[in-house]
Amino acid sequence: VAFLHFAQRRVRIGILEVGLGGRYDATNVVDQCVSVIGPIGFDHTEVLGRELTAIAREKAGIVSKEGARRRGASGTVVISAQQAPEVAGLLEETVGREGQLVVYGRQMEATILRHGVDGLDMTVQGMRGRYDGLHLPLIGRHQAANATLAIAAVEALAGDGVPYEAVRRGIRDEHIEFLPIGDMDRHRLLERPGLQAIGAIDGGRQLAVDGQAIDRL
Repeated sequence: VAFLHFAQRRVRIGILEVGLGGRYDATNVVDQCVSVIGPIGFDHTEVLGRELTAIAREKAGIVSKEGARRRGASGTVVISAQQAPEVAGLLEETVGREGQLVVYGRQMEATILRHGVDGLDMTVQGMRGRYDGLHLPLIGRHQAANATLAIAAVEALAGDGVPYEAVRRGIRDEHIEFLPIGDMDRHRLLERPGLQAIGAIDGGRQLAVDGQAIDRL
């Protein structure tokens, strides 16, 4: 239904969040020019496997080379968070010579200038530009990396770079909503730009790290 709606509205750029894994997820019927992969950890192990490389292989299944070819691009662009060594190697093998792998900490990174209960002040060095004086109203140092992935994805789509003011407004307007479902296992984290969420185990570990940082404020 969503794809029919997008087609009828003639959507030029659509952002799809993968539901589970990637290789066999319903969203994988589309051809994309840019794929964004967040931190891969141990989540949905009963479906994706209990080995990190097995989970990574499923999630790397979203990478589409055909989509880029059909649009005349030289290859698909894969934006990735920092990964465990075995996951990083698998992604490099998957993208191969026909695509471009852009990794946080290599071609792009964020420098956190201030971290408070109102969010983060940071500078982002993207693939095609530097963005100073950004305010991200989300708590957690890991959000700086997430925002950097989003900026890199927009840069990859734009080709010639992104105006600073567009980046500043987009980052400033980030927000989180929690649906009042009442069941903690069913809560949804809604953030632009629809990156894959960190699983329960790795997400809990990150919350512990961020909690220590907040305690020091």
